[in-house]
Amino acid sequence: MLDFDVNEDQALMDAVVSKGKIFWVGGQKNEENQWYWADNRPIDMGAPFWYWDEPNEDDNTCAIANITVSGNYKRGHIYDSACSESRNFICQTLCPFEFERIGKNCYFRSEDLGLPHVSWQDARDYCQALDVPAGYYSDLAVLGLPDQDDYDLLYRFHAGYHGCVWLGALAETSCVYKWIDGRSISSSSLYWYTTVPYCGTSTRVYLQHSTAQNRTYLADHRPSVSHAFICQMFAKN
Repeated sequence: MLDFDVNEDQALMDAVVSKGKIFWVGGQKNEENQWYWADNRPIDMGAPFWYWDEPNEDDNTCAIANITVSGNYKRGHIYDSACSESRNFICQTLCPFEFERIGKNCYFRSEDLGLPHVSWQDARDYCQALDVPAGYYSDLAVLGLPDQDDYDLLYRFHAGYHGCVWLGALAETSCVYKWIDGRSISSSSLYWYTTVPYCGTSTRVYLQHSTAQNRTYLADHRPSVSHAFICQMFAKN
């Protein structure tokens, strides 16, 4: 079932309105009368999700997305409902175990599990071997995709850890860097540290946080050097 994200809720509610139907979403009330999404995140009470007088203090313990009509306006809101009702439903692929949702994507940080630091290729092999849902694959994380907020990712990737982490970027020819999906990385990109890329034998890209500058940036290094790493789940074409 669907669980809402603050960056996606408006588009999803607009879709509910356009369909003109009531849908089950992945929210339930537990025995302590607390509402949680299917991925165990608490559901914020009040705006912008819930209708103004929802949820009711009754026996309804499942969440629906429904249309609210007010004058000339139609908007989608969350309501509580009896779980025994028959309704349409919306499905969503949740992040696999040990992955974390950041924005619209799922990421795996090796440092969160205390995994040993490894070379770039070993990091990529580990990512590609992770168990993800059908229709998806896992690889080293990238930046610059249309559905990513790179500034948020740069912060979240290094939250609680200020060491180096491998990303899915490399140079197959001298100083010509690209992401593993084939997109190029300009040597003049603002994401690079001021004195890099070094080029030469430094052919793999990592992420580093400078406490002194309070900045997270890209740098290149030899592929044999051991670092932590970040994996990302991608949809297959």
